[in-house]
Amino acid sequence: MNLSLDTILTNARELVSRLRRDDATADTAVSQAQYVQERILSMKQYGDDLAELNDISSHRPKTAILYNIQKENRLIKQLQKENEELKQLVTEHRSVLEKIMYKYRQDIQQLILMNKEETKAINIFNTLLAQVNDKMYLKLLTCFFPDNCKLISSEV
Repeated sequence: MNLSLDTILTNARELVSRLRRDDATADTAVSQAQYVQERILSMKQYGDDLAELNDISSHRPKTAILYNIQKENRLIKQLQKENEELKQLVTEHRSVLEKIMYKYRQDIQQLILMNKEETKAINIFNTLLAQVNDKMYLKLLTCFFPDNCKLISSEV
């Protein structure tokens, strides 16, 4: 009886493992079938959409399509012309700005040079003014103190 019970248990285990394999295979087959079904549905939808588009396009007159294409071509040419004009305006604007900046730089350089010359002239003027003030001071002293006139005039 042990032998037959062991055999039954072994057979049962084999059957369980086969059932598990078969179950996994069945799951795989089901998922593949679902994938194929989805593909078939999407292909059917694609065919329906394509048929609908063909139906719509056959109803639309070709002259209307040509008219729209010509209209777009005119618009494109107009935009290209406008683009060229804008490029030309930008080039002119850049040229004018370069001339203005060149003149500005020249004027700034001239102002800097004039400022330096003015500073030199002011320094020379202040030096000469100080010398004149010293001489005037000495002359005033000689006028107020005539006794010291010989002494002061010998210093000058």
